[in-house]
Amino acid sequence: MQRILSVICLLILCLLSFEALASERKQVLVISAYHPAFPTFYRQNRGVHQGLKEQGFDQTNMDLDYEYMDSKRFLTEENLANFTASLRYKMSQLSRPYDVVLVADDNALDFALQNRSTLFNNIPVVFFGVNNVNKALLLDADPQFTGVVEGISIKETFDVIKRIYGDKTSLQVIVDETPSGQSNLKSIMAYQVRAEGVDLNVLDLSRMTYPQLAKELETSSSDAVLLLSGFRDAVGTKKDFYELTAFLEAASPSPIYHFWRHGVGDGLFGGKVVSHFEQGRIAAKMAGEILRGTPVSDFSVIAESPNVYMFDYAKLKDYGLSEALIPESTQWFNKPITLRESNPQAYWVAVATILVCLFVISALFVFIWMRRRDVNRLEIAYEAKTEELKKTYDDLVHSEKMASLGRLVAGVAHEINTPVGVGVTTTTYLQSLFDDIERAYNSGELSKRQMEVFINNCKEGSDILLGSLSGAAQLISSFKQVAVDQSDEKCRELNTVDYIKAIALSLSPKLKLKGVEVEVVGNNDAMLTTYPGAISQIFTNLIINSLVHGFETKKTLCQIRIEVDVKEESVEITYQDNGKGMNEVTVQKAFDPFFTTKMGEGGSGLGLNIVYNLVKNKLHGDIRCESKVGQGVTFRISLPNLEKPKEEIPELADTPAQESVILH
Repeated sequence: MQRILSVICLLILCLLSFEALASERKQVLVISAYHPAFPTFYRQNRGVHQGLKEQGFDQTNMDLDYEYMDSKRFLTEENLANFTASLRYKMSQLSRPYDVVLVADDNALDFALQNRSTLFNNIPVVFFGVNNVNKALLLDADPQFTGVVEGISIKETFDVIKRIYGDKTSLQVIVDETPSGQSNLKSIMAYQVRAEGVDLNVLDLSRMTYPQLAKELETSSSDAVLLLSGFRDAVGTKKDFYELTAFLEAASPSPIYHFWRHGVGDGLFGGKVVSHFEQGRIAAKMAGEILRGTPVSDFSVIAESPNVYMFDYAKLKDYGLSEALIPESTQWFNKPITLRESNPQAYWVAVATILVCLFVISALFVFIWMRRRDVNRLEIAYEAKTEELKKTYDDLVHSEKMASLGRLVAGVAHEINTPVGVGVTTTTYLQSLFDDIERAYNSGELSKRQMEVFINNCKEGSDILLGSLSGAAQLISSFKQVAVDQSDEKCRELNTVDYIKAIALSLSPKLKLKGVEVEVVGNNDAMLTTYPGAISQIFTNLIINSLVHGFETKKTLCQIRIEVDVKEESVEITYQDNGKGMNEVTVQKAFDPFFTTKMGEGGSGLGLNIVYNLVKNKLHGDIRCESKVGQGVTFRISLPNLEKPKEEIPELADTPAQESVILH
């Protein structure tokens, strides 16, 4: 029993010791060969943070220090000595040594190797961004060093160049004296010995100045340019990366290829490039495992660099190159992004929605076509009935030259009024529905709810219209023409005052029954060339209208005054009575066909409409109605002199009223 308890206690102590060890805050140092302004730094930095985070290390359990050698700008013994002394001093002030050191790029790896037994004695070192592949692979068996190689994709990039320009391609290679640049140049030259198809011309800034380089680029007939490095020229002039990129872009008439991601999309065309983010991430993951206790000897140097094709789409178009010549796996810069690329899920939802909408629209089109076909049939039937009604109306106008149309159609007006009125109103309503649905469809705002309302309204309107027109057809077929005892007249000159007095005299029996006095005043020389029959019909209807409607309830002092005034080209006639007058609605509809205030009492609703059509069409004049309730009615008529005969039977004029079917 005691032995079991002892084992349990030992296990508890081990767990506590492991927990204490795991909870100890780790110290990590990153040495960059360059400086934060160098374009690769921030991508490497993001990769380092991501890799450590994936292993469970962040600011809560780790201190991450950065040191910058700045060897791209200051590749001197003095700078290296100053950096070494500074780092030695800082490390001497730490409470304990670093747990792991990450070194970025070749110069940083060389620095770590030179100081492995002094500054970094027994401290694990993980490298990344190293171009010297041979040196990196030699460290594979080293118990203190491991990492990931930054291998440039020479073959893949050259294959793209040859695919674009052909097997006989001339390529200018720009390089400076930096170790990484010279190392990459050696790798390219070695590849050229093994391969064919690319003619290299090296522009080495360790032997030439920037102006000389610009002149070489401007005057060269090479197909393309490859940038390895170019931060310093032969006389020591320096350019940071983006200054260099802008300088080369302005000088070179050919596309500029690159083995690294920075600069692609900012002036450089591209290639199969190194991903500095992945370099930093993979190295940091290895460092995280080392922090957790895995020995360096368990890690082999990663020799396969995680590179990807990257090109600038805008440069592709600028140089007139075909996208088909670029690998399909390419990551494009400055390429317009389609919805399918940016959000595939939204793209397919949109496609599905469009297909559904097209199906619904197609179904609606078929339904609308079928309904429109039915409506067209109804419209044809309606037009036929309307034409038949118009013919009947013309017959009634002709008959009214001798007799009152009110007497002629008193027995049928109220019966035909309702079905025809309902038919016209329903057709007008259907037409407005079609106009609304057509506007909604053309504007793309047609909704399902609108279509449902439209369909229901069309069905109801069609049923109402069909029933009304059937009733009207039966009523119209029963109309009988009656004979008139007044023959047609010719256009002639007449004395307007005398002729109107004669009309009033002919109506004296009716006037006496109501006790109505008619006064006709004006210039006795008011001569007018016109149709006497039309004049007779106009004033007969006006006087009868006053007798039937204006003086309906008035018993005494019933008066009609007709005043004739001669103008230069016309005669102005004012007709007034002192009857009961009209309200505003009745005034607006006074000239509408079939509008009457005597519905079912013998009123035809055609009297004033005939007056309006005779004045407007037969006599080419104008007529207006003015009235207020209790103040009688006034008609102002303007009639021109007619120089030659016009059509004897006028067509219906467009009345100034609304689409109404019940008229005064």
